[in-house]
Amino acid sequence: MTHLLANADTPLRQGSVADPDSQLDRLYDLLGRAETPGAMSGPAWGELTEIIAARPHLVPYPPRLWQTLSEQLLNELVLAEGIAWTQRQSAISRLLQHPVGARYAIATCIALAEDQSSAAVIEPLSLLDASGLPAANRYVLQQMEHPSSGRARFGAMLAAVQKVRRGHFLPVELPRLAVIIAESLDDGTVGQAERLLAIEGARTLLRRLSPDARVRLCRRLPALAAAYDRPDVDPATTVASRRVAAQAQALLHEKPGPPDEILSTAIWEAVYGGNPDRRLAAALLLQVSPYREPVGRLLVADLKEGLGTRAGAASASTVFETLTRMGVDSHRPLIREVLTGPGFDAKVRHAAAWATPHCAGRQSAPAWRRILAAQRSTWHRAPGGLGEHTLTGIIYGIGTDGHRDLLTEIRDYSWLPASSRIMAAWMLNHRPPTV
Repeated sequence: MTHLLANADTPLRQGSVADPDSQLDRLYDLLGRAETPGAMSGPAWGELTEIIAARPHLVPYPPRLWQTLSEQLLNELVLAEGIAWTQRQSAISRLLQHPVGARYAIATCIALAEDQSSAAVIEPLSLLDASGLPAANRYVLQQMEHPSSGRARFGAMLAAVQKVRRGHFLPVELPRLAVIIAESLDDGTVGQAERLLAIEGARTLLRRLSPDARVRLCRRLPALAAAYDRPDVDPATTVASRRVAAQAQALLHEKPGPPDEILSTAIWEAVYGGNPDRRLAAALLLQVSPYREPVGRLLVADLKEGLGTRAGAASASTVFETLTRMGVDSHRPLIREVLTGPGFDAKVRHAAAWATPHCAGRQSAPAWRRILAAQRSTWHRAPGGLGEHTLTGIIYGIGTDGHRDLLTEIRDYSWLPASSRIMAAWMLNHRPPTV
């Protein structure tokens, strides 16, 4: 049974004039529902965490209730889509900022990031940017220095950039972070999305330092100086964004005209921007705009044409990710082609695979079987590494497409790597929220 202890003079909602007894009843009702998997909608999670956030001295009893809330919410978040994802992301962020609940929410995020069977790594790590507590800072730096996977490193970098901006790190931690970022910038194996993020991290970090400290770090770490001095906008990407905007307008309105500046800026931020939060916001803006479908088709055409070039292959991860975030399914045929056809670079296949989770539309089971067979053969010729992680992304996509029978086969298929079978089992044990 749930009990609550809280300062009696702290209102349940700041500025509320509602009957305190009825609000307490509502809090009990929501807490009771939150203990049951699947019983909470996105708005209900929002209401519950708003009540909790407005009462900083709230102490649920038994304390494990904090852990239960965090686990239920986070498990739903990593499988949610659209507005359901946004609502749960805001809700878990409130728990991460609560004076009492934050340490439980941090522990839950870390546990999910450490769980080798989990489909989610980036999400729980990047969420730690909401908390400035030492435990969150330590884990983010740990995963940047000694990442458990490439996605863990990326999630930690996402959190670190925001943490620097919010002043979470201690002054003694910033030089350590600078070295990590500089090493990422010097690493030729780092993908385009992570490289853009490292450049953003370098600039954010250096701007937070005094001029003297900035000069000392730039002398010691030339990669930071290069990132700091790099032009904010590559003229070629601006031209490309304006071209796509103008073509999308022509497709929608059937007449040529100058590109809309808001549209071209949103395209640039979504595809080429170095700030991941602005990239996400821009992609979501395009998702709800009338230009979603034409912009999606044009980006797919550009991506398909550019895959044969070094620059196009390098940007594939960012473009595939943007298309999925925009909520279009126009890149599904290209994903199938990349994952079943010959001649594509391993990094491009990896980018295509990780664009499938939560992608709009749905691949048929036979299409997924062809993809799985092709990538299993690729992995079998060169076990481990990127090929194995590509299989993990494919299985995540099979799960978010709802093919539970196929997941059951994968779980029991001994010719796949253990990580794939573990992922399938995890997906079978979790269902995405419907609201």
